[in-house]
Amino acid sequence: MEVSRYVTIGRYVPGDSVLHRLDPRTKLLTFGLLVSTLLVVKGYVPYLLLLGFAVVLLLLSRIPVRYVLAGLRPALWVLAILWVFQIIFSGSSYPDHPTLFRLGSWRATWGGVHAGALNVLRISVLYLLTSLLTLTAGLVELADAGEMLLSPLARLGVPLNEVALVFTIALRFVPTLAEELERLVKAQISRGARLDEGGFLGRARRLIPLVVPLFLSIFDRAEDLILAMEARCYRGGRGRSKAVAFAFQPLDALAAVVVLAVVAAAWLTGLMLPF
Repeated sequence: MEVSRYVTIGRYVPGDSVLHRLDPRTKLLTFGLLVSTLLVVKGYVPYLLLLGFAVVLLLLSRIPVRYVLAGLRPALWVLAILWVFQIIFSGSSYPDHPTLFRLGSWRATWGGVHAGALNVLRISVLYLLTSLLTLTAGLVELADAGEMLLSPLARLGVPLNEVALVFTIALRFVPTLAEELERLVKAQISRGARLDEGGFLGRARRLIPLVVPLFLSIFDRAEDLILAMEARCYRGGRGRSKAVAFAFQPLDALAAVVVLAVVAAAWLTGLMLPF
């Protein structure tokens, strides 16, 4: 059972594409704008518009499409279950919609079908955008860019250095968590456990006993990281210079204009089209 190769969030793929050359601050600002729009607007047309734009960005990044889409493979069952739950448990939210079927006191409607489809589409677009952000920008660059963008909050006493550090470590631990889970699974299989046999529910049930050792291992890694930072006398980044000096280029202005146009189109289609 391989898990780590399907995790793309938190990994960086070096390259010289248009997305790689953008300033990390531009990436963070445009990413935040696209995600905010994705979470606010509703409807198939704006979601499909944002999905198409994410696919265009994926092609511009020159990262293999199969590699990025492989990260969505482990979540397909979760998305399917989310869709089914939305259909079954949201019937009371659509009393005027025709009933598809009943399951005890729950009523499935076409409204639940559409709501579930919208949620699945929204999560898929969010996954693509997040993967593109981390695949085309290093975690240290993103942390430095976020610290610079939030620098006005330093006057209010917000510990920006610590916030940037937590952000970097959190993203870095995503592939580490997947690698640790894969190591535990292979160790159990080598001892005769049949974790990779049976259907989805059966395999998921067999993975439950691995939750405790997985989190214990992650806590051990976190403690090792703390000791390493203390051994190097880490006291935060206050007063320290940056290894790379960021500078906005004409390409960043063009990217901002394009993203603003896409966001405006998503808002207009979401307001004008009722589906």
